[in-house]
Amino acid sequence: MRSFPLFFLCIFFGYHFGLSQIKIGENPEKIDAFSILELESTNRALIITRVTDSEMNGIIPLNGALFYNTDAKCIFVFEGSIWKSLCNSEIQVTTAAIAPTNNQVGDVWMDTTGNNVGIWNGTDWETISTNPKNGDGVPSITTVDNPVAGDIYVNRINGNISTTREQNGSTKAGAYR
Repeated sequence: MRSFPLFFLCIFFGYHFGLSQIKIGENPEKIDAFSILELESTNRALIITRVTDSEMNGIIPLNGALFYNTDAKCIFVFEGSIWKSLCNSEIQVTTAAIAPTNNQVGDVWMDTTGNNVGIWNGTDWETISTNPKNGDGVPSITTVDNPVAGDIYVNRINGNISTTREQNGSTKAGAYR
C-alpha cells in the first residue's frame, strides 16, 4: 500500500518534467513558449559533438542530427541517408579531365576530355550536355554558332556558365548572362 502514493507521485513528476522547458544561461525567467531547450549568452558558445569523418560515417542517427566534423572543419546535418555539409552552400564549378571529389548536390563538373557538363545529384554525375556550347572566353558571335534561347554556354577558361536569352524578339549570340 505504501508504494501506491509513491507510484502516483512518480507519474505526476514524470508528466510535469516531460512537458517542461529548460533554459540555460542569461534571463532564465524568460523562455519562448515554443522552446524545449533555449540557450542564451553574450559570452559563451554552444559546442556540438565533434567527430572525425570515419566516426561520423559510422553513425546513422535521426534526421536533423548535427556534428562538427574535425576532418572537414565543418558542421554536417543528417538528411535521410546522407550527411550534408552546412559549410559549402555555394555551387562549385570544376573544369577538369577527372571528376572532382567531396561534391555537394548541385556542383557542376565540366569534363575537358569528353566535353560534357555534369551536375552532382548526391551520388553520381548527371550529364546535362545535350546542347552545351563551349568556348575560350566570353560568348560572342565568334565563339557561339547558331545560338538558341535556352542554350548553355561554358567558358572553358574560367568555368563561367551562361545561358542564351531572347532579345528584341530574336536570339543573339552575345545575349548571354
